Amino acid sequence: MLGDYWHAIDLYRDTGDSSKVLTFRGKYVIDADGERFPFLTDLGEIDRLGSAGVLSFESLHARVA
Repeated sequence: MLGDYWHAIDLYRDTGDSSKVLTFRGKYVIDADGERFPFLTDLGEIDRLGSAGVLSFESLHARVA
């Protein structure tokens, strides 16, 4: 599922086609501790992060230790 999400993000950033990103609305992944992490589907936020050069798995799911 994560691979499909990042493929959708790449497709959106490369072509502007947001249809695959939007299929992830309301979906999430669960980590080993049972914590839910929703997929980022806000196109404005994706654009902002991409423009800042910080659109990565780590930047979206970073935790404070």
